[in-house]
Amino acid sequence: MAISTLISRLAFLALTASVGASAMAAPSVKDGMFGSPAPVTSAQRTIALNKNYANVAQGETVRFVTPQGESFVWNFDTWTTNTFKLSAIAPGNVNVGDVRVYVEPNPLYRGSN
Repeated sequence: MAISTLISRLAFLALTASVGASAMAAPSVKDGMFGSPAPVTSAQRTIALNKNYANVAQGETVRFVTPQGESFVWNFDTWTTNTFKLSAIAPGNVNVGDVRVYVEPNPLYRGSN
C-alpha cells in the first residue's frame, strides 16, 4: 500500500473518531435535558419573575415574564425532577437574573401504590 493511501486512510479514521466522540458528548441543557421551548399559545400558566425561584411540575408548560416584560415559554417534559438556574434554559436575549427553577414530580407520572 502506498504511503499516501495509508496517510489518507489514517486521516479519515481520525476525523471519523473525532466526529463520533463529539456526538457522544453529554447533552447540553438546551438539548432537552429539562424539556424544550414551546409556543406561546401552549402555556398553561404564567410566572412573573419577581422572586429568586419558580416552582413548576413535570410536563407543565410555563410562560416566564421578566420585570422588563421579556418572556419565553418552556415545556418541562422531563423524566427527572431537578433544580437548576433558569438562565440555563432561557433564550440568550432574555435576562432572567439569578432565578432557580424547582421541578416537582407530576402525580400523573408516578406508579400506583
